[in-house]
Amino acid sequence: MFLNPAWFILIIAIIHASIMLLRPNKATSIKNLENSIFICIVSYKDQKWIKNVVDILENASSPNQIFIGVLEFIENADDTAADKIPFNYRNNIRVKTVSSTLATTLAKARKMCIDYLFSNEKFILLTRSATLCQDWDIILCSYMISPSIVITMPLCNEKHCIFSTIESITHENIKCSYKFTDSTSTESVKSIVWNSDFCFCESSKIDTVLADETNLGVSAYLYYNKIKLCSPGVALAVRDTHPKGVRCGQVCKIDKKIVQKFCESINIDMTKQTIGAHARLGISKQPQSQECIIKYGSVWKTNLLIEQTKSEYKQ
Repeated sequence: MFLNPAWFILIIAIIHASIMLLRPNKATSIKNLENSIFICIVSYKDQKWIKNVVDILENASSPNQIFIGVLEFIENADDTAADKIPFNYRNNIRVKTVSSTLATTLAKARKMCIDYLFSNEKFILLTRSATLCQDWDIILCSYMISPSIVITMPLCNEKHCIFSTIESITHENIKCSYKFTDSTSTESVKSIVWNSDFCFCESSKIDTVLADETNLGVSAYLYYNKIKLCSPGVALAVRDTHPKGVRCGQVCKIDKKIVQKFCESINIDMTKQTIGAHARLGISKQPQSQECIIKYGSVWKTNLLIEQTKSEYKQ
């Protein structure tokens, strides 16, 4: 019976099927995860990224859905930290090591990282070196009620909920600062500007986010594409102290008409190079009550600050 070719083929088929069932399927482990997240990290001559990425994974609610890509710029071949990745996280961390002489700007480095290491996860997080809060992944995913939302914020050294304000402007870029919110919220809070420190979006939007080198250009291009900017309603991340990384570009290459329309929408006059009270305070041109309450405590106090700022800058 066992010499029958049909039996032989059947036995081979059963063995092959058994092997395939036991074999881990990388594509399935990623694509079947509803909220899989790819984190893009650029490291410049800094081996401390190992602790950073391990902390990110340990603070995640679902670390099996988190995949970190590290573009590691090094000076010498033995400077790499890739061999120090803990064994239990080797499936979560992908590393591309390149010479530090190839480092140009942060946006270009992030594009390189994504080109080499991204594997079709649903969301992408761009961040500088930071410690994320417990269950950060659940919080960020809860904000994504629409594909046309980008969560962004500056990073600071204090564990406090913050939002972006605009400090100064040139024809090429804007200089951002931040303020502490008066209260926290389970929902995201409207942001008037994109910030390169921290950005979370659906992966389908990453080309739009990386369309320019500057905060001004990216903000304008997102506005042009009707993508809403929000910041977290809680203290989500604290900036880590690391050596200086790859710098942001400082020349905006987005069409000037697109930039001008964006600036008008947030109370900035590009022609006169003046920043309106709303932009200086980091609030929308016509803020809703929720935004006023979370950022400054009340609508009344927000209106008072607007008038005080106008007076201070003689507007």
